[in-house]
Amino acid sequence: MQRLINQRAKLSIYRQNILGYFHYIRRHAYEKNRIRFAINCKSSGFSI
Repeated sequence: MQRLINQRAKLSIYRQNILGYFHYIRRHAYEKNRIRFAINCKSSGFSI
C-alpha cells in the first residue's frame, strides 16, 4: 500500500513539473510577442 502511495506522489509531482514547464513556456512566448508587438507599433508610428 505504501509503495502505491509513493508512486502516486511521484506521479503528481511529475505532472506538476510538466504543467509548470508549459506555463513557463507560454508566459515566455507571451512576453516575447508583447515586446515584438511594441517594436512593430513603434516602427509603424503608433504609440502605446
